[in-house]
Amino acid sequence: EAVLEDYLVAGKGRPADLNFNTAYYGIKGGACQFTGTGDDAARKAFDGDGKTAWLHRAESTWLQCHFGEGKRHLATSYAVTANDAGRLPSALALSGSNDGGATWTVLDEQGDAGFTAGVDRREFPISEPGKWNLFRLQLTSADPGEGVQIAGVELLEHIRCRPGSGVRSVALDH
Repeated sequence: EAVLEDYLVAGKGRPADLNFNTAYYGIKGGACQFTGTGDDAARKAFDGDGKTAWLHRAESTWLQCHFGEGKRHLATSYAVTANDAGRLPSALALSGSNDGGATWTVLDEQGDAGFTAGVDRREFPISEPGKWNLFRLQLTSADPGEGVQIAGVELLEHIRCRPGSGVRSVALDH
């Protein structure tokens, strides 16, 4: 966010590489609906605020980010932050859907996510990136009796900036 602010507002030099969190900007612009198993506080996992967190007390649970107006967003990787040592996820699976969740494509699976005590952020690449309207993160708890607590979920699009590249075309969509 700071890099974009420097570039767009302050006119400072652009970065060579940037990971853009599309879910965060969806929440700020009101363009996303966030849901999760059993409650309506899923927004806390996507709000970019390390002081808030989403908690569900089940062995298996999920969080979703649904972009409005049918808009599809590219995700090249994703990051998950867990901050409660007693409620860490042991396994993750990220899926995408473009038909309202009728069918899902598995984008990545982590059988051993590797979270440890303390604030722990893990980033995982998506081997075959694509544009999706709905993302679902399936979580399995390391301690089934405690459930899972997630402080942050980021859906990241890697943007490679190439200074000096000429514009070949421009397209507007709405």
